[in-house]
Amino acid sequence: MNPDKNKACVILPTYNGAKFINETLASISNQSYNNIDVFIRDDGSTDSTVELIKSFIKDKNNFTLLESNNQNLGVPGSFYEILRRIPSTYGYYFYADQDDYWEKQKIEYAIKLLNEQHNNIPKVYFSSFEYCDSNLNHIRYSSDQTKNCDFYHSLFYTLGLGFTIAFNREAFIQFIKNVNPGDEMHDRWIIRCACALGQLVYDKRPTAKHIRHDAAVTASDNHMIDLFKYFIKEELFGTKAQSEAEKLSHFKYCFIDKLTSDELEALNLFTEAKGIPSQLKKALFPHRLRPTYISEICLRFLFLIGKI
Repeated sequence: MNPDKNKACVILPTYNGAKFINETLASISNQSYNNIDVFIRDDGSTDSTVELIKSFIKDKNNFTLLESNNQNLGVPGSFYEILRRIPSTYGYYFYADQDDYWEKQKIEYAIKLLNEQHNNIPKVYFSSFEYCDSNLNHIRYSSDQTKNCDFYHSLFYTLGLGFTIAFNREAFIQFIKNVNPGDEMHDRWIIRCACALGQLVYDKRPTAKHIRHDAAVTASDNHMIDLFKYFIKEELFGTKAQSEAEKLSHFKYCFIDKLTSDELEALNLFTEAKGIPSQLKKALFPHRLRPTYISEICLRFLFLIGKI
């Protein structure tokens, strides 16, 4: 297959997503930019997800349901499996989730911004989005990330959620095809790659509706409380903090010859340095690492007690 610099590719893993999958597929199919192929892989659903997908795509030549042999790879494994199986001939690649609704100009907006300046470097795009309930009623908009698009914020924080992300062919080849992302979440991995080795582009326009399941609507309105609960359960008393350091170490290993001295110094501090002096140095690190004060304080407390 010859490269087509104008064609976009959508990557959509599914798992037990029957409730919203038709709305998601319809919003992708109805994009204003229609030069796209869509690759779907189901991760062993036990509901009617696969049947609904097959019914929707039966008359659509640009939608492909990949064979999965009912194998469950989880997230991000299913994303990476699709990426491994698709060609590197597309000009643009888009992540999609099974319970999100894309605004009509989502792909068009992303491609326009990805094409601005320096088209020969790896670029990653992400956008704002809207939290909605299961009836697509507005809850709130995502936080503005304009001031956070730097390497240090990408170390312990996911700047953009997967369904808002797009990237050009150069990013696909350098950050996905030519390396092994390991088990790092697909969105955090490629955004960190762009911050360190390419260009990250943020779009303040909301380009998708992120559907919060009924049980999660209240939590989304109290997201600061939600963040603190996550910190207590997963980071302070769980293994999430150690896992983050391991993933940073893998990232460093993959790109050690391409990172700047400042980036390497930060990665060495957070992945190798041990002992009380290092704990203090991490806690007093001069750059912001997370966007909210509560999440920043929680992270530095983890440094101070030696969890990371």
